[in-house]
Amino acid sequence: MNPLQRHPLTPPRLRWEVSLVAMIGVVIVTLALVTRLFGNPDYARVPKPPKLDLLANALPADALRLNQTKALHPQSPRASARSGRGASQPLDPHQVTVGPNTISGRFTLLGSERRHIDPTSDELVLRLRVVSLAAANLVTPYQSWMLKVQAPGRSPIEPKESFSHPVAAGDVREDEITFGIPPDLSLDHSTLNINYYTETKTIPLDLPAHTSQHAP
Repeated sequence: MNPLQRHPLTPPRLRWEVSLVAMIGVVIVTLALVTRLFGNPDYARVPKPPKLDLLANALPADALRLNQTKALHPQSPRASARSGRGASQPLDPHQVTVGPNTISGRFTLLGSERRHIDPTSDELVLRLRVVSLAAANLVTPYQSWMLKVQAPGRSPIEPKESFSHPVAAGDVREDEITFGIPPDLSLDHSTLNINYYTETKTIPLDLPAHTSQHAP
């Protein structure tokens, strides 16, 4: 007779043994969890690793704030150059730029000479340099109607002779331009106005003026 015949497993006995095995498994799992959670008292109190801010650790606080400010307000090389020149090389009041960017020109008053013609009239001769800043294949306008001598309380005075001398891109031109002015006209507060339609730039006529008598 085999063992199964000597000890037959009836259904109630089989269910009891299965329940016993399941209970043992639950106890083992429960003990493992309890040991994991409470076996090491310091486990739940282990601090989380701090976040590392490499930039903050590498730079002092003041330097970090400075770098952040520069990032928010970058300064272009052109602006830096302007700020560097401002302290040592102030702009020349006798030099102005007139006209749209594509045909603009730089006008510089180089000198002046006042000539006595007769008791009722003088001549003012202005030496003017024009540098073309126009784009390639374009010209800077340079015409007599653009120039006027202006004194406080007086009408504008135009050149005695009309001319039109457009200056090609990259070229430079110098001219002596003659204005007829009254003998009592003071140049101390007068200006040379350079106009281009709605744009007007002024150059003070406070250069040391050479005065000469007109030859008969």
